Amino acid sequence: MDKTKCQICEDVAAGFYCGAYVCEACKKFFIRSLKSKIKCDFNPCPSEGQCTVTKKTRTQCPQCRYKKCQSLNMYAPGTANVSRDINHIPCRVCGLPSSGYHFGAITCESCKGFFRRCLNKSNNNDVAGDDDDDEDVRMGLCKVTRMGRNVCKKCRYMKCIIVGMHHNSKMTLLMLLHLLLLLMMMIVMMMIVKMMIVRIMMMMTVRMMFHQMVVILSNVRSII
Repeated sequence: MDKTKCQICEDVAAGFYCGAYVCEACKKFFIRSLKSKIKCDFNPCPSEGQCTVTKKTRTQCPQCRYKKCQSLNMYAPGTANVSRDINHIPCRVCGLPSSGYHFGAITCESCKGFFRRCLNKSNNNDVAGDDDDDEDVRMGLCKVTRMGRNVCKKCRYMKCIIVGMHHNSKMTLLMLLHLLLLLMMMIVMMMIVKMMIVRIMMMMTVRMMFHQMVVILSNVRSII
């Protein structure tokens, strides 16, 4: 199950909205802020704009919450350019700007290369971190970020699997192409068989007509 975190409060994200991975609560907060323009009416921040926005504290300081939305360059629904570059979408694994759709998920070049190297290994146990004695590593709880993605290979690989990366994404496309080719071959074969059947029926019809003519001629001769 995909457990991508909201980039605002770190709750479970509901999807990619307005230019960032956000939960439903932060999505609605941002849209509500834009519509009512309450961003100008926020109460002064008690921490001078240094509040930590989490799932538990996200409703305490609207000013810092909205500031975090701005830091992610979130935009109003329907205003994004359709030709928006792929690198504006963060990597599903580490959060860096992505480079495209790789192995079944939107990732950066680094995470794409990391996952490919993992697939090339004969045993996924080789992906384990350097220090499996660490409790977070053993439990798979390491936080994979742009700064710490190289700390624990095991958790990074697990995150790749969680966001939907898999080894057979290219194979699936090849299988579809193969099935399409087989379908086209079957259609061609059916057309050939149909043409052969029509030809045989025409030959049988001509033969029957010839036979009838022979019979008629024979009857005429007998009468004469």
